[in-house]
Amino acid sequence: MTKKHVVISCEGGDFSMDLIFAGLVKKFGKENVIDYPVRAKHRQGKPSLVGDDEKDYGAERRSLCYVEDCEDMKEWTEEEIGKLSVDEIGYVFLDETDESFKHFMNLYQLIPMKQKLAVVVAGHDSFRGSAPIVKNRLGFMFKHMFIDDWLPQYDNYDFASLINLSCNFDHLWDVSKRDELLKNKVYDICFIGYGSNPVRKLVIDHVNKKWGHLNNCIIFEDRQNKFDKFIRHDEMFKLMAQSKICLNLPGASTGGRALRYYEIPYVGSFMVSMEIQAKLLHPFTPTFNSLDGLDYFIEKSLSKEYDRELLAKQQHMMYRFYHTVDARMDYIFGVLEE
Repeated sequence: MTKKHVVISCEGGDFSMDLIFAGLVKKFGKENVIDYPVRAKHRQGKPSLVGDDEKDYGAERRSLCYVEDCEDMKEWTEEEIGKLSVDEIGYVFLDETDESFKHFMNLYQLIPMKQKLAVVVAGHDSFRGSAPIVKNRLGFMFKHMFIDDWLPQYDNYDFASLINLSCNFDHLWDVSKRDELLKNKVYDICFIGYGSNPVRKLVIDHVNKKWGHLNNCIIFEDRQNKFDKFIRHDEMFKLMAQSKICLNLPGASTGGRALRYYEIPYVGSFMVSMEIQAKLLHPFTPTFNSLDGLDYFIEKSLSKEYDRELLAKQQHMMYRFYHTVDARMDYIFGVLEE
């Protein structure tokens, strides 16, 4: 009997739990995944864009949980959940927040739970609270914790493992045009992003000054809460694909990791990434830690096209092998079943 896994997630977009949902549905089928409470984002289908920058940003952000044909996914009532036997329940996935813990306790009142059932996926941008406290309040039901934005003290926690974000982007653009776009390099250096970390402005100012004579694609928004420079993923992925070098720069998370770190290799263009503190599963190369280092990679990559494109293909193969939602599920269940 295939067990049913439960996902507890917030109503709005949450990269971490949304990707967990998508991975579970792909691995076990929509009939074997229960979202509690029921969330509309899991059934919204491909994001419907309306031409309003702020609304479209939200719609795309909420769509990382998208899996084809989930629009009619069953909405489990509490009465139906209460009829499930202990042998029908697999794991319950939740984040580290108080809100998720309250939903978990409600669920505990509905169904019999055996030991080591709760799997915590924590650290969407930073750990919200204390890992030992989150573990202890789940008591005998706690199974394991996966933490993004890993800190050195977590090395001492035998109940926790590293996790990072993964890729579920095919629905955001016409992926069938990827190879055609990758062969048509229009731009030299590309960075598309928000001023969520001061180092981004420092690097972009340098690129504009040192390499501004090139045909670059730099779309940088350094104003707070502004959306008029928002680029929808369909256009963003096309611009990335047509760029020789795509920059990944530290974001707002504790360790500096950004979703762009996975989006660029997913698209297939060559990524040069600035070193960050975050601990990463199967990290991509190359990385730089100074502006001189960045200049070295830019000059080398632009002058040696064959080497650059070979590295880009290697990065893309690493994405396919290690960083899809399917690969992340295999990793998670490998740890849980060890």
